[in-house]
Amino acid sequence: MINHDRASNALQMLKSGYNCAQSVLGTFEELISEDNRQAINIASGFGGGMGRLQLTCGALTGAYMVIGLHCSTTVTDEATRKAKARELIQQITLQFSEKHHATSCSELLGQNLNTQEGREAVADQGLTAAVCIPCVYDAVELLQQMGIGC
Repeated sequence: MINHDRASNALQMLKSGYNCAQSVLGTFEELISEDNRQAINIASGFGGGMGRLQLTCGALTGAYMVIGLHCSTTVTDEATRKAKARELIQQITLQFSEKHHATSCSELLGQNLNTQEGREAVADQGLTAAVCIPCVYDAVELLQQMGIGC
């Protein structure tokens, strides 16, 4: 069963200053050890498409981290765990791409985050609300549809 509150919590994290990866990862707190801060800090460099390189969307990289944590708690054999994680990562990437028609931050936003003009365009055009919020929400929902965090 999908918990829409989980996706809403991810959006609250995003709106409070966490990046997309941190927001997705942080809402799956039951998969994170007692020291939630460390996991959130690990994800800090994944915003803006990994270090603002505008490659894979931070919502997806956060989802990949959630998948890795999920597999580490559900599959004991290392080779099987890696294979399962790859399978789930490929599945969520395909579903995300079908929904958003892209997986890279640069394609999703259509702006260069490494320039002042690009960052201003994101703000002026409301792209965080129009693009990033749906990506974070959908990443959390897709994870739950896969049976993670339900």
